Amino acid sequence: KTPRVRLRCLAAMRRVGASLRGWCVCSSPAPAGVGDPDDSAAFPSAGSGASGPSACSSTEPSERAYAWPSDEELAQVVELRAALTPEERLQLAAEPVDIKSDLFMSRFLRSSSGDLPKSLKAVQRHLAYRSKFATIIARSRARFGCEATDFDFSRSLGSPQLHGLFRSNFELSTRAGTNDGMPVAFMVTRFFDVRKFTNSSQEELTEWMISVLEQRVVLLHNQSMKEHRMAKVVEAKDCMSTSILQLIGSPRALMMLSRTLGYTDFYPEILGVMVLFNLDPGMKTMKLIRRAIGLICPHVLRKCIFAEVGDWSSCVCLPRSLSPAALPLYSAHIETLQDGALWEDVSSDRPLAHRAKAMVSGESCRWRVSLRDTAGRRIVSESAVRVSAWFFEEAAKFGGQASVTCCREPIVLGAKADATSGFGSFTAPRHGVLLVEVLMWGRSRSAATVAITLEVGDGEVPAHDASGRASGDGVSGGSPSASAIVARRRSGGGGKESLSVAWVLVLLLSWLVFHVAAERFLSVLG
Repeated sequence: KTPRVRLRCLAAMRRVGASLRGWCVCSSPAPAGVGDPDDSAAFPSAGSGASGPSACSSTEPSERAYAWPSDEELAQVVELRAALTPEERLQLAAEPVDIKSDLFMSRFLRSSSGDLPKSLKAVQRHLAYRSKFATIIARSRARFGCEATDFDFSRSLGSPQLHGLFRSNFELSTRAGTNDGMPVAFMVTRFFDVRKFTNSSQEELTEWMISVLEQRVVLLHNQSMKEHRMAKVVEAKDCMSTSILQLIGSPRALMMLSRTLGYTDFYPEILGVMVLFNLDPGMKTMKLIRRAIGLICPHVLRKCIFAEVGDWSSCVCLPRSLSPAALPLYSAHIETLQDGALWEDVSSDRPLAHRAKAMVSGESCRWRVSLRDTAGRRIVSESAVRVSAWFFEEAAKFGGQASVTCCREPIVLGAKADATSGFGSFTAPRHGVLLVEVLMWGRSRSAATVAITLEVGDGEVPAHDASGRASGDGVSGGSPSASAIVARRRSGGGGKESLSVAWVLVLLLSWLVFHVAAERFLSVLG
């Protein structure tokens, strides 16, 4: 059994590395020399950002990525079915239509680049998996119909406590997903509680993951049949102010995460693109992580889009990235996760806050941003807060590229600028989305408290009072049209410390040492 144990250990290490593809993202301090409010280059813009090849690896066009199975692939599917044993063919024939269809079989072929022996092994593993977890799969499918079109996390198995653990997960349908009409699965990684995750039952996590995957494959099948293309889901992860220290420092969390995400291997080619946005400025940490992902799972790297804080061009304007219609819904979801807080902090560790609102052609929108010192700390002169307003216009054609324009010159707030509030208005020339962002940039660990208000109509938005309301206007703070969009992080506080490039190097070196030690230990046992 020793060789088998060795192989399992090595496979677990690889799965852990692949599982970290969406978690190995963190914030690092702003680069030295950046943050002077008089220097416009200190702030990344939505139009510039890091939208070149270094920021976006997903360059495959939508037509090829989501193409319907070709005649050659369908011919290979026939050979694939013939290569199964009689028992496996009987089992496959008894499976639901979305599993036994030629479309699903084609996903196995594409995941192995048309290699028939590899595809055959993958199909056989999938059938064995369905036999082993037949009870869980049946319970999962009883919660939704075969004609379902919209994803709902409440349909998945698991206790309310487990659903609360994944409360940052958020689903957007094809109507407000990507520019090429694919659904989007959001996750705000800073709200993921590693301690609660490790205290969960592995059996319950297994049931939850399988039920999510089963619902996903049904919805993708229905969309594919309706649109006559191979539909896939896009995963978008908000990585701002996220640390992997807790995850790396907990072997139990790594193993549980590996086992839970390992079930995705049985569902090939359901991931279209992974958008990792709100990354640390400069992307120094991300460059190192990209190399690690390229070594561990290069096929995932080809599907990744990397966008640093404030780079809306990469995460919104590309054909396979998020659509402008997703921004207001995502902004409202962030507000819900923050329990409707009105005044909160922005800092150099968590520098971005934003609010978005959908607009129709000819509609006017007023906005106001208020800024004040955080209790016990001042906004030092080396830091500044830039307020920008951007207008996103939907793509001219389906699957095209959305456009973004600056509504007005950015406003700089802070101690050096001697200003604590800013306001403006905008009239939409066409249908689109207005986004107001607050971006803090500076050399020191300063912090400020901000509130953002957007209102439709003419006139000036009243100033915010101490409670965060727009004084004299009677607007409820819990209303989506007048809520504070905030980013909260106490500098140097709590278990979410910034992770610099040096820390990543230390962690990767530690992982390498552990890997070599495990190899030698297993060789001694052998």
